Amino acid sequence: MTARRTDRPGYVLIAVLVVVVVLSYASYRYLDSMTTEFTLAVRDTEQVQVRSYAISGVHFAAGALADPAYMESTLGGVFVDNPVFRNAIAGGGDGPRGGGRFSLPNVQGSGDGTYALTYGAADESGKLNVNAMMLTDPTGQALY
Repeated sequence: MTARRTDRPGYVLIAVLVVVVVLSYASYRYLDSMTTEFTLAVRDTEQVQVRSYAISGVHFAAGALADPAYMESTLGGVFVDNPVFRNAIAGGGDGPRGGGRFSLPNVQGSGDGTYALTYGAADESGKLNVNAMMLTDPTGQALY
């Protein structure tokens, strides 16, 4: 009969523990990388949605101001300080967060140095184009 050896050094146990630790760290790094990629994908999607909502607002304002029937019926002939242009729904409101919203802010000067925030369009045709005046008279004497 042969005697059994009882003093095993346990190298296999240490090797298995090292492999388990390395695999755990690798899986943690993979999970962290995938979580970061998911967050970036969500942010990219939200950025595209916000851009499309803003473009929708520009097209809505252009269409609303160009259509005489809409201008009279819905806007009441008033395109400055109109609540239609404040916090309007874009995208139908059926998205995961209820769609997007846009506003058409307009800062109006009162003439005495104070300004008021209104919502709507402003008639810019009565303002002087300083850049065009500087092109006609580079010395600036006509502008002065």
